[in-house]
Formats: sequence, C-alpha cells, structure tokens
Amino acid sequence: MSNFKMSSSGSHVKSGLGEVIFALLIGIFASASIHRVSVTICLLASGVLLYVATIVSHERYNVVKPVTTAANKKK
Repeated sequence: MSNFKMSSSGSHVKSGLGEVIFALLIGIFASASIHRVSVTICLLASGVLLYVATIVSHERYNVVKPVTTAANKKK
C-alpha cells in the first residue's frame, strides 16, 4: 500500500498508522480463515516485525540536526 501511495503521490509520502492497521486487519482475517491459533501468531509476529522495522528505520533515517543557538554578543 505504501509503494502504491509513493508511486502515485510522490516519494515524499510516508505510510502512516492507518495503512499499518489496515494491513494487519487483512492479515488477521486471512489467518482467521485457517485457524484461531494463526490469528495469535499473526498478531505476535506482526508486532515484533513492526517493532524491529521501526527501530531500524529510526537508526537509519532519523538524523539529529544540531541546534545552534545565538551566542551573546557584546556591544
């Protein structure tokens, strides 16, 4: 879904929580058609993978910009 959004709107668009929840619901409904235990495994695996992907994303793309403050100038 994020790739479709980026290709249609531009590369500045990021996926949000709505897309993640929508994809999780699709996965839960698909796994529920197989077995109840599959729903639990889907939730746990999705949570772990989302957590790991968030950590990797923050390490790779969050660049901390130093804040420069104006020094007190003597007049």
